[in-house]
Amino acid sequence: YQARQKQREYERNMRYCKRQMIANDAAGQEKEYNHYKNRLKKLSQNYRTFSAKAGLPLQMERVRVRGFGQREAAKARRK
Repeated sequence: YQARQKQREYERNMRYCKRQMIANDAAGQEKEYNHYKNRLKKLSQNYRTFSAKAGLPLQMERVRVRGFGQREAAKARRK
């Protein structure tokens, strides 16, 4: 039970970072955008590692955010 709760915490934080990236990109705030981009990258790595160690399947559908699609993900990887 606790492992699933920790996994949900990672998912919540990843959604928050994506929403912040969308807002900061729209506002032209590159410094804040990069902060959340780096945080999202670290959270994603930790999420995958934690889930594997706990034997939990990745549930990427829980990390989806409206407005953060393939184009935004590719942009985040480029910057």
